Amino acid sequence: MTPERYLLTLRLVLHHGRELRRIVQPLFLVVNMAAAICEVARASPPEGYEFIEIYVGYADVVSTPRMNDCGQVVYSVGDYASPDSEVFLYDNGVISQITRNSVPDAYPDINDDGLMAWMVCSDGRLEGEVVYLENGRITNLGAGGFPRINGLGHGAWWRVRPPQDCAPYRTLHFYDGDGIIKLTRGKVNDQGFVVNDDDDIVWTRRWFCPEPWTSQILLYRDGQIVRLPASSPQSQMPSINNLGQVAWTGDNRIELWDGDKPEVVTDWGRNPYLNNRGDMYFLRFHDHNRTWQGWLRTADGRFYQITDDPFWNADGDINDDMEICWNSLDLNSRERRIRYMRRIRSGEADFAGDVDLKDYAALAGCLTGPEWVERENPGPQESLCRCRFLDIDHDGDVDLADVALFQNAFDPD
Repeated sequence: MTPERYLLTLRLVLHHGRELRRIVQPLFLVVNMAAAICEVARASPPEGYEFIEIYVGYADVVSTPRMNDCGQVVYSVGDYASPDSEVFLYDNGVISQITRNSVPDAYPDINDDGLMAWMVCSDGRLEGEVVYLENGRITNLGAGGFPRINGLGHGAWWRVRPPQDCAPYRTLHFYDGDGIIKLTRGKVNDQGFVVNDDDDIVWTRRWFCPEPWTSQILLYRDGQIVRLPASSPQSQMPSINNLGQVAWTGDNRIELWDGDKPEVVTDWGRNPYLNNRGDMYFLRFHDHNRTWQGWLRTADGRFYQITDDPFWNADGDINDDMEICWNSLDLNSRERRIRYMRRIRSGEADFAGDVDLKDYAALAGCLTGPEWVERENPGPQESLCRCRFLDIDHDGDVDLADVALFQNAFDPD
């Protein structure tokens, strides 16, 4: 092992506190997480879900994790002003180091095809270059920061303008697959944007001067920008899904807009994240221990408190299987964590409440291995994607060991 490779291995072990398994490619460094992923105590997931932790460490900065419907989670670890900041991917119990270079890489996003986008920082937290990684190839899309992408591979990001008055200005740019469109210009501060698969984009426009600051929730749709009817002059952190629903925070309330008058879905919460079914992950402040805790609101209006601990739980993401990942700070140890609420793998492929012939048919297809996954099941290359729920023993494949566990749970009636 070369000195450079040894230092890289040591740094990753220190970052994750994990045992290094193997290095497989110059770009990808893979860590065996089977024994290292641990359950999270003092939490109450809905029935059929469990908690794990996919990162525990003392990094200065851990970005908000983003996830897709294949259960893959991307995040960056390290100070974004330092070349030590790198991008990581969690996939079915294995963590891969995606970047390994002398520049800061931060704030990644991922779609269901495994396309990743992130920011290569050049001026601390505010400015840099947006890059895409697809099928092992990196493409530089130009200046920008904090990219968000959709299922089509289209994306939105901001450009920082020189500060005037009391704050720098940020303009919103959109990549539609062919070119980059400048959506906003002038003295505006546009941030907190999300793009859905219809190329609808929502974001916050803030005015920091004078105090108190004010804001608007804006929507870009069909080539037009419209202001959404937020009730608070300090509304922010919007999220949008493929149903066209938009949720945001205002005066510590969460409003949900579905094309008409916004509905207040909770009187005490912030930072909502929507999936494409209408489920929502959000945060709520708890006075008894002075912490932020994670909550779930299902599409049918049920509420679950998913954390109750001395952690400062923060922003995250939710996929269409109602799996959630989020950031957390342990107020006692000062460790930073990425936590993941995932579905328990019982042999169900369709989550209809039983293990029956439909699940068996899915199992039979998934047993043929990665070639079938790539051919018939859209998702990231070499990823189990939907087949991951039939990888019952979490070892990265669907084999005879999973068949044995499936047989124990099978109930044709």
